[in-house]
Amino acid sequence: MFDLLTFCKKWKKPIKSFYHTSDVLGKDYWKYFEIDTTDNKRLGKIIKLADELHETGLLEIKYLREGQVIDLFSNGYLKCMSPSHNEIKECQRIMEFDPATHKKEQSSAANYLATIFKLKIDNNFALLTSDAEILAFQTIIKRRWGLLEDKMLVLSQMSHHGSFKNYKDPF
Repeated sequence: MFDLLTFCKKWKKPIKSFYHTSDVLGKDYWKYFEIDTTDNKRLGKIIKLADELHETGLLEIKYLREGQVIDLFSNGYLKCMSPSHNEIKECQRIMEFDPATHKKEQSSAANYLATIFKLKIDNNFALLTSDAEILAFQTIIKRRWGLLEDKMLVLSQMSHHGSFKNYKDPF
């Protein structure tokens, strides 16, 4: 991401939509996402560069919310199904811990902001679940979000670290 943003800065290539879910946590939310300081430094550089590009008008930051639709083309879109208010509230509850003494809990709270997208093309769709927690799946099951009306082609529910907290039986 850093290399891509650097390229856009160098060649003054505008980025029309840079989406993320982090606005609910304040400016320094990223400090608590990873325990490894190398990862924090990398993420910090990306955020700083994105902010710089935003301030110069080359990058438009947009915040993802549950239910938001991103049109891709005439017969396809991405629908943000998570994070919902429930996941954001849980993340904020965990993030209230003292960062110095509860760093591991702070890092695990980041998954509550993981996005779940429904990629729909014609009457087919794929779910892209990233590292969403069970709370997100429970919310989606409760709201249904057109999951039964369309034909599911792919369900990508493979977390990057194999966490048992990322699976819900109906999925």
